Amino acid sequence: MKLKLLLFLSFFLCYLEWGHGHSAFLFQVAYTIFFEKLSIANFFHPLVFGSFLSLLILLISLFANIHPKVEKAAVIILTLLVIFFLFIGIISLQYKVILSTLPYLFLANYYFKNTAKAN
Repeated sequence: MKLKLLLFLSFFLCYLEWGHGHSAFLFQVAYTIFFEKLSIANFFHPLVFGSFLSLLILLISLFANIHPKVEKAAVIILTLLVIFFLFIGIISLQYKVILSTLPYLFLANYYFKNTAKAN
């Protein structure tokens, strides 16, 4: 349970930089999307919808029993998105982006190792 909570929180600590002088943590982006610029069009963007649905599944799994395959799929979706952020950070040489993705990736690696041992 602690691991799922840490995965949930560490996802929001990913840092993004784009353009000149534009940057934000994912928790700031989520706040902007869901509270400041609430729009159905924003919600149904594939990256937003997939990550929101995965985060919702992960959050629900903290309090209720969810099928392990559904939970694992949610973590995989979030991990793919964080790997995409890492790739962007590497090709643009943005060390803040690279470093901000590492906590989530370490926790996801630990999650997958634990689920493999449980099976």
